[in-house]
Amino acid sequence: MLLAGKRAAKTKRNAARGKERGERLSVRLFFYTVTLLLILLTFISIELYAKGYTSLSSANFESSITLSLIFPFAVFSYLMAFRGQTFSFIVKGLGLTKDRLTKTAVYLGLLLFVALLILEIGTGILESVTGVQLPTNTFVVLQGAPIYFLLFGIFVAPINEEIFFRGFLVPRIGILLSAPIFAIFHIGYLSITEFAAALIFGLLAGYVFKKSSSLYSTIIGHAAVNALTIIAFLLLGGST
Repeated sequence: MLLAGKRAAKTKRNAARGKERGERLSVRLFFYTVTLLLILLTFISIELYAKGYTSLSSANFESSITLSLIFPFAVFSYLMAFRGQTFSFIVKGLGLTKDRLTKTAVYLGLLLFVALLILEIGTGILESVTGVQLPTNTFVVLQGAPIYFLLFGIFVAPINEEIFFRGFLVPRIGILLSAPIFAIFHIGYLSITEFAAALIFGLLAGYVFKKSSSLYSTIIGHAAVNALTIIAFLLLGGST
């Protein structure tokens, strides 16, 4: 009787483990498939522009979205495939569990935003005092952007970029190397001002992430910066 009970318990445990392995495999396959599809979509967007089916601006907006989406899916795919980590383990390592969304994390995110706002105000004062205009192409790049692209820039892009640049790169290559890489991905603005702003944000966000061990802070700060930029663009007559 006792032996039969042990066998039943063992069978139940094995069944649970098998189910868990099946769920892990399905999650991995999902991330692998989506990552490959996003990479394919990026090349399709470029090909459609090359053949004249879409405009340069449309190709830029579409490829920017797909590239942004590639960031988190590539991170999860890599960690699952080459590090054998589970989805929940990765989320915990990124500091994206519910317990990490604290008041302190929110305050740090807002502080990060204020720091960038002060930098922006300081740049404006410097231009007024010296008479030297620091060129910026942000509004030029956003001109003609569809509304879904602007919303994506506020609510989705910050999450994607923080997962990759802070959550993935900072623990592996450090703040001083990840920040310039983050800035290079903003070189499409063709402006030293945007490059410098992205570099400074990368340094500050990397420091905040290291101190808080939570991506919530940097996501909040990043989203707030993007929201302010887009709101300013719309209020100053930018067209979509």
